[in-house]
Amino acid sequence: MHIASMNPEFLDESSVPEEKIAEIKAEIAESPSLVGKPENIKQNILKGLMIKKLSQITLLDQEFVMDKIKVSQYLTNKGLKAIKMARFELGEGIEKVEVDFAAEVASQMSK
Repeated sequence: MHIASMNPEFLDESSVPEEKIAEIKAEIAESPSLVGKPENIKQNILKGLMIKKLSQITLLDQEFVMDKIKVSQYLTNKGLKAIKMARFELGEGIEKVEVDFAAEVASQMSK
């Protein structure tokens, strides 16, 4: 239920590819909240924003939908452990045939 509603991209931080981490760092580096800040403050802000972004895209670091604790803590409390996840979306994988309506009408008219 949580995966369906929150749509996490990855199970945990270790499963996030380096390319995605670099993309997130580049996105955060362009943040207007960093303009005019001293370098040591910038590093702390970057670290905090990175943790926040990773917690949004990783399942185990997200806040559980039904409770105010992280998913990892919820699973631990229940004696469970997440090994992998899968999310299915309605209509996913169905190939819709593109039809040119004008051409279809023209072919019907020529019959």
